[in-house]
Amino acid sequence: MRNFKNSKTVNLVFREFIRYQMKITLSFSILTLIFVSCRNSDKVFEYGGSENWGEHYAGNTNTLHQEFKVYSQGNDTLIYFTNYYPNGKMKSKVVMKNDGLWEIKFVLDTLGNKRHFGKLKNGTGYVIEFTDDLGVREHEGKYVNGNKEGWWKHYHFKGAIMDSTLYKEGYDISSQAGNTALDVLIGPPGSMKNNYYR
Repeated sequence: MRNFKNSKTVNLVFREFIRYQMKITLSFSILTLIFVSCRNSDKVFEYGGSENWGEHYAGNTNTLHQEFKVYSQGNDTLIYFTNYYPNGKMKSKVVMKNDGLWEIKFVLDTLGNKRHFGKLKNGTGYVIEFTDDLGVREHEGKYVNGNKEGWWKHYHFKGAIMDSTLYKEGYDISSQAGNTALDVLIGPPGSMKNNYYR
């Protein structure tokens, strides 16, 4: 053990020891806060991006078409979409959960006025979709657990019903060749779900 001859040296060593202990305590406190805040946060941001309209639609390639942010929440993936009209005005904000439509925050017309889009809660409800260019009713139908389900109506731009499509768990099963009872029950192999809201 070292023998200190004067109290000045002892004070200096003691102050350095206390400063070192304070740094350790502060570092531990910061790590604890980070751990607790991460543990309490159920959404973790993964990545985001955007897409612009093509020149054919907007007259240029600089007009924003869509922005998105992807989060993970437990075993689920949440995608927050903000969609825009070719004139640059905001169209809608929606949330996709995994591969299903989960929530529609709002839908606006081309002038920025709120539109009635139906009602959707936790992926289930009745939804109305509008065209990108004119903002008129394009499709409407039912969602169950985030998936299009049942018969969906397709409208002519003048408002008359033009056609309909049968969906099962998000898959278009009405245009499938054959449409046997088994085809209708299991859906077409290798097809993609159509749950995206524009």
